[in-house]
Amino acid sequence: MKGERKAEMDVLIINPPIGLSDKPRNIPHGLAILANIIRSRLDITPTFLDINAYRYSEKETERIIENTDFDVVLMGGLTPTYSTIIKLSEFIKSVHPDVKIIAGGYVAMPIPEVLLKNSEVAIICTGEGEITIVELLSRLERSLNVQFNGIAGICYKKNNAKNKIVFTQSRPLIQNLDEQSVLSAYDLLPVDIYLSNPVVGIGRDIDFIASRGCPYQCTFCYQPWGQKFRWHSVNFIIKSLIFLKKKYNIDFISFQDDEFMARKSRYMSFVKKEIVFYPIYYGHVLEGLM
Repeated sequence: MKGERKAEMDVLIINPPIGLSDKPRNIPHGLAILANIIRSRLDITPTFLDINAYRYSEKETERIIENTDFDVVLMGGLTPTYSTIIKLSEFIKSVHPDVKIIAGGYVAMPIPEVLLKNSEVAIICTGEGEITIVELLSRLERSLNVQFNGIAGICYKKNNAKNKIVFTQSRPLIQNLDEQSVLSAYDLLPVDIYLSNPVVGIGRDIDFIASRGCPYQCTFCYQPWGQKFRWHSVNFIIKSLIFLKKKYNIDFISFQDDEFMARKSRYMSFVKKEIVFYPIYYGHVLEGLM
């Protein structure tokens, strides 16, 4: 961001690289859902920089960031992206010193103060981001130096000081995913890259998340989405699969839910819909969707 602040805020979403020894296979659903939320509820179309899909080199990434205009950056991912997010945040602030950097996902949520103290990230979303990001960006639209008190579900640096970390109250989990969440912004992603690298090796395979939460209490598992199982309705799932079939000619859905079959009645309602599904590994081949 250079010069005077614009009337409309520009948002950059970055999907950091991960698993470089393998091909990019999994859609970055968390970031892509937020992209669609920002577009539909704030009328801001973010720029989506999918480093993981394109496998840009460090120099290529830096050149893109230098030549992109933005006021706010969103980053997130799994824990192995930790060091990359630190490097990216430092470079971003070196060329765009006035921007606000927000992070979320597994890399940030378990102990958010660690990432805040060791990076140029200013704010961390400590829970589900759909409502939180709308409140955050609405406030940042007024001023990048606004205070964040009263916004639930975040952790931030007070006055940009790394030794002054503030936690706000936890945000309740979303209860109605159909109403409060959305599909990923597939049109902002290089979908063909993901479709060309099947998750389980069956044609044009795309992964999908239809529920959140796990009712169990395994001691070895970090479960940020709570122990209450929450799900998209069967109608939402079916409409989504029909959309993906028509738009991207998918052959196979790989459900990535923690517990897709946690509710037997819901699962049976799903498979009894007027679509023929053949279970294979973690997904279902789609037939009769057109």
